[in-house]
Amino acid sequence: MHLTAEGRRLAEAGIAIQRDFVSKTLGKLAPTDLSELDRLVVQWRDLARAADAGQEPE
Repeated sequence: MHLTAEGRRLAEAGIAIQRDFVSKTLGKLAPTDLSELDRLVVQWRDLARAADAGQEPE
């Protein structure tokens, strides 16, 4: 992918905003809470993939 100078500037600004938001939100969670969140998101992802494939969730 090739970005123009302006596109690169916008992408970098957006990434900085996202990093700041994550730091102020998820970055405040305890490591055990982050692990639990990760476990749940992975489980949700697997259920969504199964549903998208027309399969019954396990």
